[in-house]
Amino acid sequence: MLGLAVLVVLATGCAKKELILEGQRFDVRTPLSEAIPDANLAEGEQTAALDEQINRAIKINLPRPTNLNAWTHRNGGADHFSGNLALGNDLTRMWSANIGAGNSRKYRITSDPIVAGGRIYTLDAQSRVMAHSPIGAAIWVRELVPASDRAEEATGGGLAYEDGVIYATTGFGEVSALNAADGNVIWTQKLDAPVVAPPTVSKGTVFVVSRDNRAWALKASNGRIDWQQQSTRADAGLIGGAAPAVSGRMVILPFSSGELVAAMANNGLRAWSVAVSGSRRGQARSNIGDISSDPVITRNRVYAANQSGRVTAVALSDGERIWTANEGSYSPVWPVDNSVFLVSDAAQLVRLDARNGEVIWAVDLPAYRKDKTRRDSFAHFGPVLAGGRVLVASSDGVMRGFDPVSGDLVSSIDIPSGAASQPVIVDGVLYVLSQNGQLHAYR
Repeated sequence: MLGLAVLVVLATGCAKKELILEGQRFDVRTPLSEAIPDANLAEGEQTAALDEQINRAIKINLPRPTNLNAWTHRNGGADHFSGNLALGNDLTRMWSANIGAGNSRKYRITSDPIVAGGRIYTLDAQSRVMAHSPIGAAIWVRELVPASDRAEEATGGGLAYEDGVIYATTGFGEVSALNAADGNVIWTQKLDAPVVAPPTVSKGTVFVVSRDNRAWALKASNGRIDWQQQSTRADAGLIGGAAPAVSGRMVILPFSSGELVAAMANNGLRAWSVAVSGSRRGQARSNIGDISSDPVITRNRVYAANQSGRVTAVALSDGERIWTANEGSYSPVWPVDNSVFLVSDAAQLVRLDARNGEVIWAVDLPAYRKDKTRRDSFAHFGPVLAGGRVLVASSDGVMRGFDPVSGDLVSSIDIPSGAASQPVIVDGVLYVLSQNGQLHAYR
């Protein structure tokens, strides 16, 4: 026994010393862009180059504020473009109202509020639609869970409005038309896959994209199928997703495959298609190519982004690519004048030059509850340009306002329980949903 112990000691003494590599240590969750600096630059030069690239205070010519009297789709309308909205400076929370189920580990609120006809319409995390009055009183409730299913079996979906009718999609794979006055179901169309992104309705046609990468055009009057478009298969997508955008005779269809398709709204004939592709290095989520940012149409351009690190601008007429920037976005971008504002996948509010996609400035938003461990990331919703400032609502419980010229923080407002939707602004009132299933109104 003693001899064995001596042999072990001798063997240990003969073992090679562990080689301790030189250099800075990085956590496994550190973004690759931070862990691998540009080898052609010294450390000080890297910081200088970054400072030179961003945070330039360049003048912007904001259009006159517009007072919207309805918010019928995400970002305001069917083209997802709203410009500069009218909103006061010193906002105060007027009231809060319950809308149903909030966020949890299994369920998510994926629909912004819709405002039309003096009412606010919401969809909770478990397929319940509610209508509230301008003072927060509940008017009606409609459950959209099929009789053969249970509410906890699906999540996702969204709302849109046209001509006194609310159109709703759900994770159960159904599109429903509801009478906006009383919530009664006018028709329901069952599709072959979940529809977790909001619908878009324009001139009597409802456009939706289902999770099996099919686009559908339905008659708004009875729900009958007009036409379908099929994209290539995608291995994964996001809860929520992007809604189609409509301008004139053209509908822009975003797919989880990364394909962006322009089709004729009346018959589905393809006009062009482009791929929104590319990603940040070193991110596991980069394998998901889902177009997460609703297409935005303005000035004969279409803006769209994926969540893995790319935003692109293409010509509406023929799909010619104008530029692509190395930023991703979960929400629709907000173009105005010669700038494009977005909340990036790297938790930054970014202002791009609309002419070439170059970064004008970028400011950090809170990323994690605990920066050291990089767990429990915050969600950011927006941006929305209103009252001369760029607003971002966040799940950390704060809605921040930024100077559109410089990116400086100029205001902050508390959101109880943290934001779960993009801000919606109608008649000078701002509405936002919180994670615990509450609708908040600010003026």
